[in-house]
Amino acid sequence: MGKRNQALSEDGDDDVSVKSFNLIRWFTISGLVAITLISVVSGIILSRFLTENMLRRDSIVTAEFVRGVIGEANRKHALQPHHTTVTALDHLLRGDTHETTGELGGFFSLIAGMPDVLHANVYSDQYAVVWSSQPALVGKRFTDNEELKEALAGETVIEIGSAGSLPHQKAEHALFSDSDTRFVENYIPIWNGNGTRVVAVAEIYKTPMNLFAAIDTGRQIIWFGAVLGGLILFLAMYWIALRADKIIRTQQEQLLSRSQKSSNRIAEINERYLRRIGADLHDGPAQLISYALLRLDSLKLALRQPNSDRNGLDEMGAIRDALHEAMSDIRELSAGLTLAKLEEMSPLMVLKEIVGAHERRTQTTVNLTVDSLPKDLPLPLKISVFRFVQEALNNAYRHGGGIDQKVTARSRGHQLELTVSDSGPGFEPATTKGETDKDSGLGLIGLRERIESLGATLQIQSRPGDGTQLTMRCRV
Repeated sequence: MGKRNQALSEDGDDDVSVKSFNLIRWFTISGLVAITLISVVSGIILSRFLTENMLRRDSIVTAEFVRGVIGEANRKHALQPHHTTVTALDHLLRGDTHETTGELGGFFSLIAGMPDVLHANVYSDQYAVVWSSQPALVGKRFTDNEELKEALAGETVIEIGSAGSLPHQKAEHALFSDSDTRFVENYIPIWNGNGTRVVAVAEIYKTPMNLFAAIDTGRQIIWFGAVLGGLILFLAMYWIALRADKIIRTQQEQLLSRSQKSSNRIAEINERYLRRIGADLHDGPAQLISYALLRLDSLKLALRQPNSDRNGLDEMGAIRDALHEAMSDIRELSAGLTLAKLEEMSPLMVLKEIVGAHERRTQTTVNLTVDSLPKDLPLPLKISVFRFVQEALNNAYRHGGGIDQKVTARSRGHQLELTVSDSGPGFEPATTKGETDKDSGLGLIGLRERIESLGATLQIQSRPGDGTQLTMRCRV
């Protein structure tokens, strides 16, 4: 592509520089960046989704277990409604610490002995630790604990991390022997007997290694899938871009080839047109003017004769007739070279103008049939219609003798169809490749080039002895 653009810039104006566009290179850069970004973002989102949901599930199971233990203790003391676990907890929250050695001690010890539990705390609604698996924390208050505040509001809160990685360190984290210990911190609200108020919060630190291993495995699978999916997507898009680049290159080469052929055909048509004009001028007005000049010489000799007046008048009349005929030929030729004011004319008016001019020039009759033409057409299409009908009628008159000339125009949907026919001797369409300007003016080849340059089509139907029909079809 780069060599082709360089060739174009060398053949054209030196001031115009053509920069090549490498589709594959730009797609590789932009596609790789976009797909990498999508893969990374999707990997992060899915990893967080997996982690949060698995931890949430574990927290719900833990909370249900705690509530289940409390409910079971309450059912065991159903016959002693004033000695339920929640009642005992109420005593503890009011400062009756002796409860911890009895029923509540066993209850909290059961919670602390749950699988993967590192240690547990129980907070009052005043942010004070009323029970802990670490006795050193009992009695301390933690008012700056945002998670504890949310739990006292009735929300189950989950936090994951290690003792040395959290953005805000808590005092109870100092009890961890290893700062790299990964844990899940659950804040579980404990409601009063009728479930109308949170009376305490159980804080449970867990080190669910199996859960962490499952989460890590899930993350690895997600990232592997994101990388593999991004790679497959990139390769698929790269293959599409490669195919598109190949098609574009092929189309550019075809377009360049057609452009060069069109340029050659335009030069050839112009040369034919000039030769036709030269031949018409030579065979028509030039011959008549030459004849008039000869008659002037005869007039000069005639004026020297005794009866010069009469002979001079005859010669002058002949000269006048020759010059008048030459002027008519020149006007006819110039009329064929110029177009009427097509911009202001409808398609119907254009057809009537062409047919009327042809009838006046050839003294023949043309049968014009029009069916539902559009109100207007683009100017290039009007010119093409004008030249098609003009040249087709000229050929019908020149080669078909002007016998039964017909022009039919109709529009169906977005397609315009024009047909020019005659009942002349006809010809073999396969022989038109060797036609000359002398045979058919600009010829059917030039006419086809003019029509196809606008995306229209030309159909030629003819047989020797069976007349000729030319059909032009184009979208409007």
